[in-house]
Amino acid sequence: MIAIVIAATLWGLIGPLTHLVIFPAWIYAAFRLMVPTLFLYVYFAVQKRDWKWPRFNKSMILLSGLNVFRIGFYFLALSLAPVSHVIFFLYLWPIITIVLNAWHIKKGIRTSTVIAGIVAITGLILVQIPYGISLTSKALQGGLLMLVVAIISAVSIVIIKDQSNRYSPMETVFYQNSFGGVIAIVTLSFLKPTLSVPDLSFLTLFALIIGVFTFFLYYRALKKTDTAIAMILSYTELFVSATAGVLILKEPLTLPSFLGGLLIFIVVIGLPIYRITKKS
Repeated sequence: MIAIVIAATLWGLIGPLTHLVIFPAWIYAAFRLMVPTLFLYVYFAVQKRDWKWPRFNKSMILLSGLNVFRIGFYFLALSLAPVSHVIFFLYLWPIITIVLNAWHIKKGIRTSTVIAGIVAITGLILVQIPYGISLTSKALQGGLLMLVVAIISAVSIVIIKDQSNRYSPMETVFYQNSFGGVIAIVTLSFLKPTLSVPDLSFLTLFALIIGVFTFFLYYRALKKTDTAIAMILSYTELFVSATAGVLILKEPLTLPSFLGGLLIFIVVIGLPIYRITKKS
């Protein structure tokens, strides 16, 4: 369980880090996609002599294509808006995932999920109020981009769950990043951004930790942890991002944003707890 908390904490520090160590969003996205692809390709090539790339089916092609937009929009959203603001838009993904999964297995949506969705949307409106409800607001632009990321994340989770018997967790990470990794290599080769050795070292280490190490920790711990408990622990990311945004980046904390964030936090924590209680 500690491994899940460590992984979620590292994910939660992505936003604050991108505000402290400033690179264009596309640079962060390119390295985040490229480095895990190259690292895992070499790893699988060494570990599995009969392993060949690519081994895609239609679902994994869709997953890999969606991931390009997910990572790109994620870093663009972070570059536009306060971290403690956009992270709450991202955390609509648990509710969206439940809805999509119910649709995928042709099962009705529970009343508790509908109520959770209404409460979460109310929370988002409260979070946005201090920044203004206007499309010219960068905070709203970043929030909407992160909402798209949440939707893509939810779709990706449904696909990964559906394909879990065909691919190992780390194979899934590789295939999820591979299309974007190829695009990133081509883009970096064409644009040739000016990056120093320390820049390259930082971006490579950042991508390895965030794109490989955290997933290794998470998936390894997931084998020994109940799924609902793992979900609750993974929400450490939300708490770390919001707290670091306010305390480290000195982002404003107003009463509406606090109340809105609290509503969203209660919802995402409450859903898995409700499921655990109902099962028991």
